Amino acid sequence: MMKTKSGGLLAFFDFDHKHSDFWAALIVFCGGGALALTLALEHVFNLHPCALCLTQRYFMFLGIFVAILSLTIDSRLGILPMLSILAFLAGIAFALRHVGLIFGIFDSSSCTAPVDYLLANDFPANDLFKALSRGSMDCTEGSKAIPFLALSAFVVFIGLAIQQFRLGPRSVS
Repeated sequence: MMKTKSGGLLAFFDFDHKHSDFWAALIVFCGGGALALTLALEHVFNLHPCALCLTQRYFMFLGIFVAILSLTIDSRLGILPMLSILAFLAGIAFALRHVGLIFGIFDSSSCTAPVDYLLANDFPANDLFKALSRGSMDCTEGSKAIPFLALSAFVVFIGLAIQQFRLGPRSVS
């Protein structure tokens, strides 16, 4: 016999979706799944990320980290969902840059050498930051679908963070 109200196996499904913690937890679980997928693509399927993919991954991690903070600190603080939204918006900007490079909307002459080349040959940190912000020569190679998937994931996470923000100040413990 399964209990649903007092912490049984199905307790997660009875979680109050009108509370901001639900939406923060959804960001953490779905975002963690998205990051796990990117790591599987990299380490299992040998699909090495370009500089813009890494930058998008960092902003995804930052948005998820802020959602984790909102679960541990007072989740009713509206600043934490807003910080998640800002991190996801930055991820969208880099995803749009990536899509623009792939389809020739942006000129790829501003791109630098690949990140692993910069790291292996002891280039200055300034060149590494340029690669992470502008993209590298390998940003136009590989799967064209991955930047679109990242873009759509960021949009979904912004929607979840907006819902967390919307319910945060009014939700009760």
